[in-house]
Amino acid sequence: MELYMFPLLHIIILSCSSNLFLLPVQPLCHKDESIALLQLKEILTINMSASRDPRAYPKLASWDQAEQNGAESDCCSWDGVQCDGKTGHVISLDLSSSCLYGSISSSTSLFNLKHLRMLNLADNHFNHSQVPAKLGHLADLTYLNLSNSFFSGLPSEISLLSNLSTIDLSYVDISSQVPEFLVNLSSLKHLLMKNCGLYGDFPEKIFHLPKLQFLAAQHNPNLTGQFPEFRSGSPLRTMWFSRTNLAGEIPFSIGKLESLEILSVAKSKFSGFLPSSLGRLANITFLDLSYNNFSGEFPTFLQNLTKLNILWLGGNQLTGQIPSWMGNLTELRVLSLARNKLNGPIPQSLSRLKKLQTLNLYENYFNGTVDFSMFDDMKDLMELALGNNQNLSVLTNRANNTKSTYPKFEILGLTFCNLREFPEFLKHQDKLRFLDLGRNNIYGPMPKWVWNASMHTIVFLAVNDNFLTSIEQFPTMFCELSSLVLLDLSNNLLSGILPQCLENPKNVLSILSIRNNSFHGTIPQICSKNGSNLRMIDLSYNRLKGQLPRSLANCMMLESINLGNNQLLDLFPSWLGSLPKLSLLTLRSNRLHGVIRNSTSTHEFQSLRVIDISYNNFHGELPSEYLRNWHSMKVTDYGRSPVTYMQTQSSFEAVRRTWTLEYAYSTTITVKGLNLHYGRIQEILVVIDFSSNRFQGEIPHCIGDLQGLRLLNLSNNNLNGRIPYSFGNMTSLESIDLSRNKLSGEIPRSLVELTFLAFFNVSNNLLTGRIPQGNQLSTFENTSYMGNLELCGDPLSKKCGHNADKSPTEPSSRFGDHEEKDWDYSLFRDFNWLTVVIGLSGGIVVGVMLENTIMTKKRVLWLAKKITCWGKKKSQARRRI
Repeated sequence: MELYMFPLLHIIILSCSSNLFLLPVQPLCHKDESIALLQLKEILTINMSASRDPRAYPKLASWDQAEQNGAESDCCSWDGVQCDGKTGHVISLDLSSSCLYGSISSSTSLFNLKHLRMLNLADNHFNHSQVPAKLGHLADLTYLNLSNSFFSGLPSEISLLSNLSTIDLSYVDISSQVPEFLVNLSSLKHLLMKNCGLYGDFPEKIFHLPKLQFLAAQHNPNLTGQFPEFRSGSPLRTMWFSRTNLAGEIPFSIGKLESLEILSVAKSKFSGFLPSSLGRLANITFLDLSYNNFSGEFPTFLQNLTKLNILWLGGNQLTGQIPSWMGNLTELRVLSLARNKLNGPIPQSLSRLKKLQTLNLYENYFNGTVDFSMFDDMKDLMELALGNNQNLSVLTNRANNTKSTYPKFEILGLTFCNLREFPEFLKHQDKLRFLDLGRNNIYGPMPKWVWNASMHTIVFLAVNDNFLTSIEQFPTMFCELSSLVLLDLSNNLLSGILPQCLENPKNVLSILSIRNNSFHGTIPQICSKNGSNLRMIDLSYNRLKGQLPRSLANCMMLESINLGNNQLLDLFPSWLGSLPKLSLLTLRSNRLHGVIRNSTSTHEFQSLRVIDISYNNFHGELPSEYLRNWHSMKVTDYGRSPVTYMQTQSSFEAVRRTWTLEYAYSTTITVKGLNLHYGRIQEILVVIDFSSNRFQGEIPHCIGDLQGLRLLNLSNNNLNGRIPYSFGNMTSLESIDLSRNKLSGEIPRSLVELTFLAFFNVSNNLLTGRIPQGNQLSTFENTSYMGNLELCGDPLSKKCGHNADKSPTEPSSRFGDHEEKDWDYSLFRDFNWLTVVIGLSGGIVVGVMLENTIMTKKRVLWLAKKITCWGKKKSQARRRI
C-alpha cells in the first residue's frame, strides 16, 4: 500500500495546484471610468443637510486615486461603485443619501460611464436642475432612481431606455402632464411618480404595460382621469393613487387583477358603489379606499379577502352594520371605518382580531354599549378611537375592567362616549401619546393618575366639555409634562390659579385652551425670552384679573390669542403688534381702557384678520394708522376651495407613523346683535369689532381699503361725522353695524355695491335724507334705520318730500385729501335756509345765513374749502399756543 500512496498524493497536489492557477482574477476598473468618477466628485459639494435620511453619509469621501500598497486605488472598491466581474466596467453607481449638493448637466463626466445598468441618485440636493437629457444615452440602464433629489423636468430622451425596468421619479418637479413616452417603455416593471406636480388625465395605456407590477402616482392633487377597463393576466401587484383627483367609479373589471396585493385611492374623488368583484382579489393585503365618496351597504365581499392586513374605509358614505364575520379576518392589523354612516352595535366578534393594532370607528352612528373588556386580549392594539357616535356608551370601570392587562395604548379616543368617570385602567397606561376624553359626563376631581403614568410621553390631552371641579396636584403635575403639545381643559367647572411654569424654556406646549372655567388670579408670564412653541392660547370666560403678561411678546409663533370675558385691567397691548403670525386677537368684555395710540410701524399686526376689543372702555379716535396697515385684511379670497380654517398643526410619532395634529381656532363674535361661538373660523373671515366702547370722532376713510373685511361692528360708541363713501370699496362685507352712535349726513349710495351684505344696522344715529335703494339695501327692514328722525324712504313709513327726491350722489374728488373728499356739495343744494356753524377755540362761532338762495356747485365748494382751511389754521395756531 505505501508504494502507491506517494504517487497518488503527488497527483492530487498537482491537480490542486493547477486549479489554483485557474481561479478568476477581479479586473481593475478602467482608468477612463475612474477619471470620470473623480471628475464627478469635483463638481459636487458635500453638504450634510442635502440628504434627509438619518443614515446618510458622504460616500464620495472614500473616492481617492492615491496609490495604496504601491498600486493605484481601484474604483471598483469605492463606496457606491460596482463593476462587472468579467469586464471591469462600472455597471452600478449608488450615490443615494450621499449628502451631495450641486447640479448635474448633460456635459457631466457621469455620462462617460456608458456601461451603467443601475443609477441611484436618490435623497440628495441637485439644486432644482433639469433631469439631464443625456441619461437617454445610457442604453444599458435597467434601474434609475432620481427620487427626493430636487431635480425638475423629465426629458423625452428617457424614452430611449428600452431596457429600463424600474424608474423612480418621486418628488421630481415634473409639473406637466404625465409624459406620453412612458407608455413606450415596454420593459417597465416599476413606475413611481409620487408628488411630481402632475396634472391632466393619467394615460390609460400605462395601466396596460405588459410587465408593469408596481404603479404609484400618489400625492398629485391635479392629476385627473379614471381607471380603465382592466384586462385579464395583468401582472399589476401595486396601484397607488391616493391624494389625486382621479374620479368615477371603480370598474367591475378590477376583479381581473388577480395578482393585486396593494390598492390605495385614498383622498381622491372616486364615488359610487364598491364593486363586488373586489372580492376576487384573493391576494390583496392592503386596501385603502378612505376619504372618497363611496356609498352603499357595508361591503360583503370583504369576507373573501382573508389575507387582508390593512383596511381603510373611513371618510365615505357607507351605511349598514358591521357584520359579525369581520371577526374572521384574523390577519387584520388595521381596521378603520371612521366617518361613515354605519349604525347598530359594535360586534363582540371584533375581539377575535388578535393581531389588530389600529381600530378606528369614530364619527358614525353606532349605538349600544361597549364593554371595554372586549379589548383585553388584543395585546397588539395601540390605537383605539370610538368617539363621536350617536348613542354609544363605553363601560370601563367594571370590576374586571380596571386590571393592568389591557393593551398599552398610544392613541386613545373616547370622546362623547357617555363616560361618567375616569377609566381606572389609565393608571397602567405608560405609553399614551394621545388621550381624548372630551364631551363626556365626567363629574368631580381629575385624579393625578390620569396623566401620571404617561407623564413623559403624552402629547395631546383633552378633557374638555365635562364637569370637572378640580385637578389633583394641579398645577404641579402640569409643570412636569415634558412632552405635552396640546392641553384642552375648556368648558368645565375648574377653578384656582394658573400654573406658573408656562415660561419654562423646556415647555413645548403649542395649544392651551382653558376657556369657560372659573380660574382666577393673574395670568402668569407665558413665554421666556428664548421664545416658545405656543401658537394658540384661549383663556376666555374665566375670572382672570390684572394686566396682560408682557412676556406674550416673546411668543413669536403665536397665531391666536383669546382673553375675552375676563376682568383684565390694562391699556391696549400695542406691544403685541410685533408678533408676525398673529391672526386672531380677542380681548372683548374686559376692563381695558385708554386711547389706542396710532402705530409707529407699518408692520405691526401684519397678519391680523380678526380683532375684537368690544365691551371695554377704550376712548379717543379710532386708530387710523392701524387700519391703514392691516394688510391681511385687504386680501380677498372669494373662490378659495376647499374651505380652509384658521388652525394650527403639530406632528408627533405614534403607532409607528407620523401623525399631524390639527386644532381649529375658535372665538365668540357678535353677529346680528347675537353672540355666536365659532367653533371653527374660516380663513376668509375678516372681522373688526370695536363696539361698546367710548370711541369718538369720525370713521377714518382708510377703512375702505380693507377689501377683505366681512364683519364690521362699530356700534354703541360716540362716533360722529358721515359714513365714509369708501365703505363701498369693501365688497366682501356681509355685516355692518354702526348703530347707537352720532353719525350724521346721508347714507352713501356706494353701499349699494355691497352685494354680499346680509346685515345692516345704522339705527339710533342722526342720519338724514333718502335711504339708497338697490341690491341688498332693498332687503332690510325698518329696524335697520329706526331712531334716525330725518331718514326717509323705504322701508320706513316716512316718505321723502320733493327736496329729498334724489338719492345721495358720489362726492366730488376735487379736494386733495380724504377728509375733504367726503364733503358732499349736494347737502348745500335746494335748501331755502341753511346755517353752517363751525366751533373753533376761544368760543369763536362763524354763522353763514343763506336766504332764498340756491348756491352753485362751484360757490359751495369754494365756501366749504375756505371754512375747512380756516378751521385748520385756527387749529394749528391753537397747537402752537
